[in-house]
Amino acid sequence: MNAKLFRPRDRPPPTGNGLSIIATDFSGYMRERGYAKLTIGWYQSRLRDASVWLADRKESLSALSDHDVMGIARQLSNRGHDIHALKMYRAALRVWLRFLGRGGKRTPSPSTGAWQRWLDDYDRFLVSDRGLTPATRKYRRRYARCFLTWMFRSAAPQWSAVGPEDIWRFSERFARGLKPGSANVMLFSLKSFFRFLHLRGVCGSNLVSAVPHFSNYGQAVQTQVLSEEQRRRLLAAFSTADARGLRDRAIALCLLDLGLRAQEVAALKVEDVDWRQCCLRVPAVKAGRRRQLPLPSHIGTALKAYLERGRPKCPSEHLFLRHRSFAGQPFSLSGLRQTMRRAFRRCEFPRHWTGTHRLRHSFASRLYAFGADPKQIADLLGHRDLASTDSYVQSDLAGLRALVRPWPS
Repeated sequence: MNAKLFRPRDRPPPTGNGLSIIATDFSGYMRERGYAKLTIGWYQSRLRDASVWLADRKESLSALSDHDVMGIARQLSNRGHDIHALKMYRAALRVWLRFLGRGGKRTPSPSTGAWQRWLDDYDRFLVSDRGLTPATRKYRRRYARCFLTWMFRSAAPQWSAVGPEDIWRFSERFARGLKPGSANVMLFSLKSFFRFLHLRGVCGSNLVSAVPHFSNYGQAVQTQVLSEEQRRRLLAAFSTADARGLRDRAIALCLLDLGLRAQEVAALKVEDVDWRQCCLRVPAVKAGRRRQLPLPSHIGTALKAYLERGRPKCPSEHLFLRHRSFAGQPFSLSGLRQTMRRAFRRCEFPRHWTGTHRLRHSFASRLYAFGADPKQIADLLGHRDLASTDSYVQSDLAGLRALVRPWPS
């Protein structure tokens, strides 16, 4: 690593040791750029870990270069097995590089040029033929790129040289340490890529069939849904006395009483609320399908209160906006999830309740308990296949037990 520091001219170089710089100058640098307090704390913690790890190896965090980021992040995240920690260390180290004045866009690796054309064609296939969303295409490309790099390095792909044993070795290596569900996501993406290659005529159907599948029997846990009392506690956890409380309560109602995905809520536009027809046009964020939902009066009242008394006055077309740092900017998906997570903590829900999808499950189970049939629930959730709705509806076991009669003797 190059020990020389390159600093922007408008900011003097930091003073003191690495840990004190992280706590003072770096913290101020992030606050000036509107980072949330929680994010600053996370990044500081990761940088302190990196500083101690480098010090044990007689190296310095101030001498970090862009080429060192991934190696350090992998070592600190259990050799890359903890994906969440890997992403967090990588993000913190890259912000640190920008703080040092060495940040910038990473130049693409020249080793990807030999097979990049196949990856680009695959991405166009996912858009034009499959109609997949950017989020789905992102991880499909990620695992396809992982296989191409592992199999061919920087050489041009020779598909005739790929055999079922190569797919098994790749699956065994890269699925190690993953839960069966996560491993199956990777393997399904790999199977999708080989289906594309089979359609292009460069490989046989035997490679598609060779992609394994991990058994998940007995390990799948049904999502725990909110009870009626927990639902009331969650909605009461948002204050209607300030703008953020009005926004967050309206978001919670969209998730809990309309069954929207978090991505759909974040993508809502002001024009999607049709006040005359009392309906909400849900944007297409999955499988390229829009749908129209009836707008219950209590949700319409919450949205109207936010628009009139809480939403910043700005030309943005997005419905939900940020209020403090970067005021007027669209409210991000990560910010939405953090908001719901903090509400869960205020309600003293179980510690493992972190995601927003259980609110969508709660919506479906509540409808089912009130007598809605699976087809109606599937239409409201935006599911094409009724089988996708099965995991969302949960029967009232206590009510079913009352119907059980003793076996006649």
